[in-house]
Amino acid sequence: MSHKDDYDRNGFVIVRQLLSVAELAELRRELDRYIRDVVPTLADADAFFDDKSRPETLKQMQHMQK
Repeated sequence: MSHKDDYDRNGFVIVRQLLSVAELAELRRELDRYIRDVVPTLADADAFFDDKSRPETLKQMQHMQK
């Protein structure tokens, strides 16, 4: 079965081992940096929280090219 078939059936796909362990670690570091350094400077329309006074409730980010 193809990834397209999986997507058509489930609405998502799982791609195992897409990133190496090192690449995944780098991605996590960069995401942590972005959340720490950039998210606090974003407009309300670009970062969504369950409770804005609690940064740990971040649930969605837009325009992550910064």
